[in-house]
Amino acid sequence: MPTFVYMTRCDGCGHCVDICPSDIMHIDTTYRRAYNIEPNFCWECYSCVKACPQNAIDVRGYADFAPLGHSVRVRREEEKGTISWKLKFRDG
Repeated sequence: MPTFVYMTRCDGCGHCVDICPSDIMHIDTTYRRAYNIEPNFCWECYSCVKACPQNAIDVRGYADFAPLGHSVRVRREEEKGTISWKLKFRDG
């Protein structure tokens, strides 16, 4: 499941760029927002998703995993120190 960035949420902090092992996360110099330059080369480690303090990076699930129109979101519980995933289908 490759990653993608919600540009409206991204503040350009660069945490995703620093942590990405495949070096595919970059900061757009004009808009100061992160973006994935080559989604097909994503290692699917989701380090960028976990590192993003603005929760601006999501993953796109594969069709055999989740149907079209879904979203996969990271859920952080800072006080517990846990990270989990929430899969939301388009019908609720």
